Amino acid sequence: MIQKYRYLCALAKERHFGRAAESCHVSQPTLSNGLRQLEEILNVKLIDRKQKFIGLSPDGLKVLEYAKRILAEHENLKASLQDNNDRLRGRLRLGVIPTALTYVSRFIKKLNEIHPDLTFTVESMSAPDLVRGILDFELDLGISYTHSGIPPSLQVIDLYREEYHCLMNRDDAEKGATHISWCNASKFPLGMLTPNMQNRQIADAAFKEAGVQIRPMIETNSLSNLFHNVKNRLGVSIIPYQFFDLPNHETDVVSLKLIDPAISHQVGLLASQGEPASHLAQAIVKLARQGLFQNLFETDS
Repeated sequence: MIQKYRYLCALAKERHFGRAAESCHVSQPTLSNGLRQLEEILNVKLIDRKQKFIGLSPDGLKVLEYAKRILAEHENLKASLQDNNDRLRGRLRLGVIPTALTYVSRFIKKLNEIHPDLTFTVESMSAPDLVRGILDFELDLGISYTHSGIPPSLQVIDLYREEYHCLMNRDDAEKGATHISWCNASKFPLGMLTPNMQNRQIADAAFKEAGVQIRPMIETNSLSNLFHNVKNRLGVSIIPYQFFDLPNHETDVVSLKLIDPAISHQVGLLASQGEPASHLAQAIVKLARQGLFQNLFETDS
């Protein structure tokens, strides 16, 4: 039954029989037969079908919610049985906003030092998708902004404050400068994240507070792309200070702190506080509350 529930969750996520089968590492006929068997066992129609997947029936949506909980409980049981002498084992599923990807590497390194048997799946995603993933039991933990959009069913542990810098080619920066105003930054061709990303919305609000309107030359969903654009003198970019560890040999690019206004936003660890709570998530939340993941940007990577 566990595998059949897994097929149903995969189909609901992928909305395509072939992709669902691929994600479960089975053939499409195997997945389809498993779902038909589940319908026969429960004596309900779970899926609206014609030539292709249309959606889950009302009964299918009910079963899906139970399936997610059963699979979460199953993973919790496996994780608790694998633990030995307080050493965590299993795979931790992490959802991370793109601007926290540098932090999550340090987070994993710190966790791996005390729990070397853990393995990790890290997915970069938007803050709303991250919250949805935790609520749907598809993620154990998330690392995201905490200033808005967090439902009361999730617990939050503060990790660090995200600060904002203007990334510039050294040839475009004033010699010896360490700061630049949002207003002055807007005078350069701008490379920005796409408008649907929360970091971009934060930057837009700061430019508005500075009294300037912007028209970015380049919009992308890749912070790495912004870095390489600057390196090739395609304008400047607004980035979180913590995202890029500029190598000591990097001579082409400088990072100037943005002021007028000087802003920062809290980034935190998100976890469910309902049932069934992930066994791994509970243990790691406890470590976070003890301060294990604080000040990671102040230590050598």
